[in-house]
Amino acid sequence: MPTPNDFTVGDGLNTAGISWVRSVSGDDNAAWTSQNTNREQLNVRLDYQVTDGNKVNFVMSRERNTASNSDPTWPDGFAGSQFRAPRIYSAQWTSSVTPTVLNEFRFGYRETNWHGRTAFSDGCCFGEGQFNDGLTDQAREIFDTYFQFSNGYPWLQNLQSIGGNKWMAVPALGSTRTQSSPLWVFSDNVSWVVGSHSFQAGWEGTWADSDGWNSGSLWPNVGIGDGNFPIENIEGRFDGLQNADAGTAEAILNDLSGSVGNLVMGYIVNDPSRGFDDILVTPKQNLNYHQDDWAAYFKDDWNVTQNLTINYGVRWDVYGVPYEAKGLNTAPDNPELLINGGANNPNDLIRFIQVGRFSPNPDRGLYPKDWNNIAPSFGFSYNVPWLDRTTVVRGGFGISYSGAATFLQYDFGPGRNPGKSYTASATPTEFTAAPGIVGNPDAATVQFPLPNPIEPFGTVPLTNRRVDAFVYAPDRRIPYIQNFNVSVETEIAPNTNLSVSYVGTTGVSLWGERELNEYEIFNNGILDAFNIVRGGGTAPLFEDMFEGLRFGGCVIGADGCTASSSLRTWSQTRGWFANGEAAGFAEFLNSTPAAGGGWGGMLRANGYPEDFIVIAPQFDDVDVYGNQDHSTYHSLQTQLTKRLSAGFSGQLTYTWSKALGNAGTATFRAREDQSGAIRDSRNRNLNKGPVGFHRTHAFNAHGVWQLPFGPGRALGANAPGALARIIEDWQLSSIVSWSSGAPLSLVTGNPLWGTGGLQTIVANDVFNTPDLVGGVSSLPKSFGEVRVGSDGNISYFDGLSREREPAADYYGSDPDGLDRFDNLWQVVDGSGNVILRNPKPGTTGNLGPAWLQGPGSLGIDAALSKSVQIREDMDFTLRIDAINLLNTPLWNDPNVNINSSSFGRITGAGGARTFTLNARIDF
Repeated sequence: MPTPNDFTVGDGLNTAGISWVRSVSGDDNAAWTSQNTNREQLNVRLDYQVTDGNKVNFVMSRERNTASNSDPTWPDGFAGSQFRAPRIYSAQWTSSVTPTVLNEFRFGYRETNWHGRTAFSDGCCFGEGQFNDGLTDQAREIFDTYFQFSNGYPWLQNLQSIGGNKWMAVPALGSTRTQSSPLWVFSDNVSWVVGSHSFQAGWEGTWADSDGWNSGSLWPNVGIGDGNFPIENIEGRFDGLQNADAGTAEAILNDLSGSVGNLVMGYIVNDPSRGFDDILVTPKQNLNYHQDDWAAYFKDDWNVTQNLTINYGVRWDVYGVPYEAKGLNTAPDNPELLINGGANNPNDLIRFIQVGRFSPNPDRGLYPKDWNNIAPSFGFSYNVPWLDRTTVVRGGFGISYSGAATFLQYDFGPGRNPGKSYTASATPTEFTAAPGIVGNPDAATVQFPLPNPIEPFGTVPLTNRRVDAFVYAPDRRIPYIQNFNVSVETEIAPNTNLSVSYVGTTGVSLWGERELNEYEIFNNGILDAFNIVRGGGTAPLFEDMFEGLRFGGCVIGADGCTASSSLRTWSQTRGWFANGEAAGFAEFLNSTPAAGGGWGGMLRANGYPEDFIVIAPQFDDVDVYGNQDHSTYHSLQTQLTKRLSAGFSGQLTYTWSKALGNAGTATFRAREDQSGAIRDSRNRNLNKGPVGFHRTHAFNAHGVWQLPFGPGRALGANAPGALARIIEDWQLSSIVSWSSGAPLSLVTGNPLWGTGGLQTIVANDVFNTPDLVGGVSSLPKSFGEVRVGSDGNISYFDGLSREREPAADYYGSDPDGLDRFDNLWQVVDGSGNVILRNPKPGTTGNLGPAWLQGPGSLGIDAALSKSVQIREDMDFTLRIDAINLLNTPLWNDPNVNINSSSFGRITGAGGARTFTLNARIDF
């Protein structure tokens, strides 16, 4: 094995990385937008004039793209395969009914699809076969090499340390899936002219569906880790070993010993008549969602006078409620009870039932259909007659509704509700080891299948607390956008126009998610007791709650053993107290099976109510999708346009803008709704800030210059024939763009999908910022600049550094050494003044979301082309395009976690310079 050469990963002591370049046969992404695939495309267009007043046209586009499923692992990993075959068909019939009446009928069909197979499943799953039917020879060899079996169930181990599966070249369970999403559109539009009015009216129908499956969570999986048998004598910080390093050391020892920390496998209902399936029945979790929409509209363009035109209109949109083709949509039988906090005893539990078309409850949908989606619009254009140069003032206001299908949100929501699917997990109660790794004859062996305590569409027991629930608010409605604009455009010189505009939008009743089961710490005494224990004291609440339980090496209440001291020393709880994560401890307390009594047994042991911490203790997360989000966008847009003259045309634009919304919004939540991550569930307004696509400044310029060479030009006008053919018809074009950086939110934990933070106040989808100690002047919004150091490290927050937060501020006279287990750092300036610290238990940071902005981006693209006339009806064009001509790095955002050893570091960049040569013949 070669020597590690990448120290941006690993712990810097025992582990590091290896970087290499390896070619693959194309590589696609989950959004199907990669340009690195092997693509074949066929395009066809037909136009036919049926009669003088009737014509039809037809357009077809078909592709087939193939690629590897992922970059292979080093040094001899396996890539798998994937392909997609998008296709588009459209047809239009245009009929001139009378000289003033025109009818246009349109039909469109679009299908997107994606088929991906991991290396061990390549070739499988195109019919109704099992997980190992149809495998390629290589896939079968991989499967036989890496998988082991328990009672006929195949399973794969998941290592913890040194990169896990990728480092060890174990084929990850990954994306073995298929998806096909056809979209049908029919529309008819009638236009007619009456005097100074130009009317339009029409209708549009859209039928969309998405039929897909994946096998990810069905596969039995063995996680290597501590489980109920933690490694002894590796704890805390001492010289040469920090707290985070201790975790890596534990992971390495677990991998070497083969210690099994947990077992996982999935169950799914694909056919209500068959009940739950597991991997032995099918490798497919299949759902086929449909949504049917339609709209009608009317508009009028009215030439009121020679200088004034007014347009007005109205549109009515009806968006259907999604349904599943086999009736597998799920919803709670009593959503009001769940949302209002019921289901706290065995006689009052929530059950998820099938709803929607083709289900046993066809009259009930995921949410009520919203018919009240009427959208007016108004605009005007006024040519100012008394000015010397042509000047036009335009303005408008309109409303548009946004309820088109995003099927992935239903797949990850009602398609995974309890009773429809179940992910079984277990932590071995006796030491279990993966075979072939450890020679311990007393170790138990891995056992599958795992029990499934839920009947298909049955009731989740009150003691489960491990499954998530997804609920749509009963008053959910279609969100809408208000659009405002006003502009002035004037001719400032011949062939040159200047436009100045204001454009603004407001998003009203936007779809958003809120967590119903946020963990209560304020009104039940948990926060006060947590702070007492953290400070080294004895909390009466915990002494009463845990009396008689055994944890931390003793029985609480016996022989001087106190709950408070045990919580400070017990390996499963000390980290919460060390880092001040009161909400994280409440989550653990609500759901852990530790100390006996099953899931939530630590609460139940001494008679504390099931809903002491959450209002719906049947479940883990309860995501409620309603209309609690809002957004605003304001912009000043200027545009200078030079029309073609003297061989040159171009355009220059500058935009200042401000886009605000729920700062917890992350891109992955397009599969659900908008916001999800939260700073304080009691004050959602704290989430408001610049959204991910906000850019304060954006500058763009492009131009095309016909080079002045050849006949009729300034240079070489009298050149002889051969030379004239060489120097004529050269064209140079360029695009220059610059924009300020994306918003940056400093956080206190590992950012995941744009969020992160210590669980000091919330524990679900945490978005927790630090406390700004030094005042706004110590960290202005403009702070941040890319600096490349002499050692090659790239930093963004120049002048800031990290140091340990002083333990005395938190632990007081703590006799149990909690400071050995924390991971709390503060940020200081060059003079040692504290700028940022971690928030205290029960608080979120006072630093606003998206306080800073990341690195800006500069791009300069250019193209040079030469056209040659071969004969009168044939031209040949040669063109070379240069993308990122100056090879300017497009820096990734820096690490924004103040508790990370790489805080402020930039570890990646894009923007590689590329050249493309094109040749074309026109005839």
